[in-house]
Amino acid sequence: MNQILSTNDKSGNSILGLKPIVRFFAIIVIIVSLIFIGQAGYKLYGSLKHQNEYPRASIEAEQFGSVINLKFKDDVVISRIEYAWGDANATALKGIGKKEKEIEIDVPQGENILNVSVIDVDGNRTKFKGFKVTFSADDVVNDKDRIQPVISIEKSVASKKIVITAKDNKELDYISYNWEGEQPTVVKASDENKTIITEEVAVKKGTKVLNVKAADKAGNEATKNLTVIGSEGPKVSASIKDSSFAIKVTSENGITKILYTHNGEEHKVENIPANSKEFEFRVPLKDGENYLKINAYEDEIMTEYKCKKTK
Repeated sequence: MNQILSTNDKSGNSILGLKPIVRFFAIIVIIVSLIFIGQAGYKLYGSLKHQNEYPRASIEAEQFGSVINLKFKDDVVISRIEYAWGDANATALKGIGKKEKEIEIDVPQGENILNVSVIDVDGNRTKFKGFKVTFSADDVVNDKDRIQPVISIEKSVASKKIVITAKDNKELDYISYNWEGEQPTVVKASDENKTIITEEVAVKKGTKVLNVKAADKAGNEATKNLTVIGSEGPKVSASIKDSSFAIKVTSENGITKILYTHNGEEHKVENIPANSKEFEFRVPLKDGENYLKINAYEDEIMTEYKCKKTK
């Protein structure tokens, strides 16, 4: 940088000899550049080693005392994540199978360098090197815990619900969660395991924000939120065929239950195949007015359908 500042232009005037107003703006530009360079030191950057020569994967890192939380995103489905402290052998997490993944890694004592690689299903690798992480046992002094709980929010493929997990290095007090516009639900830590709280939450219809808060016994708090795009629920249609209501129910995620009320009489549809995405049944018409209400379920998500017909 000093060499650039002392280089002469073609007119023979030194850049340092420019007018005061020009020097002022030059200094401002240098200061702004240094600020951006300083900020970049807190993030992870990598270069992708493949023909396109630009990084498709990205990573966000956030440290909570003895734990570091890593969030990965890629334009292509992630196959494997590898991480290592310094020159140690890498730990591989295989079978990721999605474009976004969040993991937690325990931080060793002292100052350490974390190296991370993301490998997609096409075999492309993005490397993130030289992320400096520091943790000291002095973060807990005289039994005064100063480390925040760590919260993770993930969608369970098996249960089709949102799984909230809160962890603490010593002892959790509670977690609370709520969908936007609703009152929080509070879950206290159990006597069996005071360092972890896990809770499953049913997904709401449409796009909703789930807010989560965790607090430990020392009064440390952490918050996290996630925007969840939930299913719109089953779709129901009805027509008249052969003096009967012909009802068709469809669901992309599987029909779990169908209830219907015909002229005040309640019924449950039996023998729906497991994971069925389409199901049809009939309800015979009665003489006179026929009022039919159908409640179709996809887990806790329910669709209500009403119709009437005179025979």
